Amino acid sequence: MPALTVKRLQGLRVSPGKRDAVLFDTTCPGFGVRKFESGRMSFFLKYSVDGRARKVSLGPALPNTDVIESARAKACIVQARAQLGEDEIAKREARRTTVKRTLGQLIERFLAAKRDEMSETYHRDTTRYLREYWSPLHDRAVHMIKRVDAVNVLDGIADKHGKATADRARSALSSFFGWALDRVPGLEANPLIAIKARANGKRDRALNDGELRKVWKASANTDEHGTIVRLLILTGQRKSEIADLQWSEIDFAKRRFVLPAKRVKNGREHIVPLSEEAMRILKAVPMIAGRDYVFGEGQRGFQGWSKSKAVLDGKLRRMKPWRLHDIRRSVVTGLNEHRVAAPHIIEAVVNHVSGHRGGICGVYNKAEYLEERTAALEAWGRHVMALV
Repeated sequence: MPALTVKRLQGLRVSPGKRDAVLFDTTCPGFGVRKFESGRMSFFLKYSVDGRARKVSLGPALPNTDVIESARAKACIVQARAQLGEDEIAKREARRTTVKRTLGQLIERFLAAKRDEMSETYHRDTTRYLREYWSPLHDRAVHMIKRVDAVNVLDGIADKHGKATADRARSALSSFFGWALDRVPGLEANPLIAIKARANGKRDRALNDGELRKVWKASANTDEHGTIVRLLILTGQRKSEIADLQWSEIDFAKRRFVLPAKRVKNGREHIVPLSEEAMRILKAVPMIAGRDYVFGEGQRGFQGWSKSKAVLDGKLRRMKPWRLHDIRRSVVTGLNEHRVAAPHIIEAVVNHVSGHRGGICGVYNKAEYLEERTAALEAWGRHVMALV
């Protein structure tokens, strides 16, 4: 088998009646050139991986010394890697497949796969972050998204929507990449891993009694946002759990509402006892025929958070900055400070699974403490009424 040279390529002929002619190299085993009837020539390499015979194209062949040497060098590298178990054809197939898998396409697969694993609220929030906030990268192949790309998008989110929102968007995309690493050929790392949080750690803002009084009074005579805020103060639940509350979840006879597992962050059905004031507030909300949601419009619960919060803050100009989620922390703090109930009862009130309800205790202690939680929220309701 003569070595591939300019002269050999120029002299290669396709015999009459044949479709092509093949010439192999001597210095790189498996490396050769194929000439077709049309006169076109191409380099190729035959190799084997794990006992499987493979043949890969190395591009057009020209009777030029530099072109031949370049192809030979490429063939030797592929051959050497094959001896170590690396398959060039498999790599190329993976790259072709990955290029077609853009972030936008895979996000939809991720959301569909996680629909039954996430609570309804968490899935909706994750959907919003991935579809809306990461849209600048939707057309990018996932394996081409680098840390600097994510940082640029996060900087824009932080400038426009705040650092906390940027952190939540980062968490949503990081979860996506954790899922994609096991499913996308060619994807080697999560580009969000090394990106630090924008917000300064966890919030610890809790409204004191005086601030709770101000918020309660400022919520008077407003739209349904004010009603939601007052229910947050009385129940200590998450804002989405109250905003998406449905009439079918409320049992006025038993003075409670029941949050189904799909609407709760930890995926556990949660019973929320209602104090006298909470009952009064809910009974005053008008029912709309054919609509199960207590608040909001159309096929969703309440959505106008930003505008309504701005209106409320306009009435609280001398109050330090706060967020609606701070109310939940304030209820927990108030229940503890006023010794309304034991810590494990308070955790049960707000449906926490950490602390007393975490670990081995959370696995084996299935007691709902419903009677104790009812007493705690009734006492808390009386305390709030005394404040206001």
